Amino acid sequence: MSRSIVRHEERRLRRIFKRIVIFSVVVPPTVAVVDACSSSSTTMNEQPDGATDASIVDAAADDASDGGISDAQVPFCAPTNIPVDASNPDGGIECGIFEKYDCRVPADVVPRSADCYFDLNDCPQLCPGIYFFNCRAYGNWCQDGAIVDRPADGGVRLDDGGTLDPTIIDCQSCPNGSGRRPSGLVAAGRSGGAHTSALGMYFAEMSHLEEASVFAFRSLESELASHGAPGDLVVAAKNAADDEVRHALETARLARRYGATPPSVVVTPCTLARSLEAIALENAVEGCVRETFGALVATWQAVHAEDADVAASMQAIAKDETRHAALAWGIATWAKTKLDQEARARVDEAVDSAVRELEADAARAQHPDVVRAAGVPSASAQVELIGKLRHMLWS
Repeated sequence: MSRSIVRHEERRLRRIFKRIVIFSVVVPPTVAVVDACSSSSTTMNEQPDGATDASIVDAAADDASDGGISDAQVPFCAPTNIPVDASNPDGGIECGIFEKYDCRVPADVVPRSADCYFDLNDCPQLCPGIYFFNCRAYGNWCQDGAIVDRPADGGVRLDDGGTLDPTIIDCQSCPNGSGRRPSGLVAAGRSGGAHTSALGMYFAEMSHLEEASVFAFRSLESELASHGAPGDLVVAAKNAADDEVRHALETARLARRYGATPPSVVVTPCTLARSLEAIALENAVEGCVRETFGALVATWQAVHAEDADVAASMQAIAKDETRHAALAWGIATWAKTKLDQEARARVDEAVDSAVRELEADAARAQHPDVVRAAGVPSASAQVELIGKLRHMLWS
């Protein structure tokens, strides 16, 4: 029965992906990144002679700090990198590296009013030494689209006698939807050297997440078996782990081709057995939302990547990732028969929350080289793709 469910879901997803990719509007990759940025007038695809991707980022950081904060203004200090779990006020795993500011962030760095995401060219100042895809004020530090500086005992004492809680900035370092993240994944630092290209960093981060997915599927295989899941689901999870080994090697090859080395994967082992609801919640977020979107993105890349080598790799990866997404939907179907009504409602809420987060992440600007050569959907194209998946799968 479970085999027929997974196969049915795989056929359904392939039909949906094909329809979306064929009929979606292709946004030209030459749209200037400056449209989404406020701190620099230099676009990423209009580099000065001899400039590298890294030098453009460094220049953007310099521009953001020009005319910086005077001594009379609110203090600014260098951030402290902190572990993922310690920085996450809402629980769970975030695909990012967290920077804690024990005093205020620079006064001239202002997030978007809608969602606390900063302009792309401000991220180098807020996330020094980290390769980022975006950055934002995290969790409880964002309210009504603004950074919240909350007075609290033990915070940093200001000249006026008040205190502040540290502000946490989420420096997002993962491609949208790439791989199934395991519990306990330790965020990686910047991959490659100082002059690593955007394409190199993209594939290095992708390889890191693909390798992390090996841990996720091996854990899933064991947990499904312990909860008496149908054997075909258990076998499918084992096969998915084998697929991710190949994906990690292939994307690492692409990263090295573009001058980057994937960061090592570190996963803190979990010694406690998880409930079926906990597994279903993670599967909903990582599988039914992130993996499903990642499979669609890979399908898109196989069609739109101008680099023929990348297009061929993504064609094979897209086929596997669609099967992994189908497994996630198959697990969701089985788990719903075992959970009570309240638990099923919490799983549905987790899907809604994950989709909203995906929508917010998708609005970031993409480097033109990554859009053109790797075929990654532009920001506007990603928003369109998520909207169609929401209508067809997540509504």
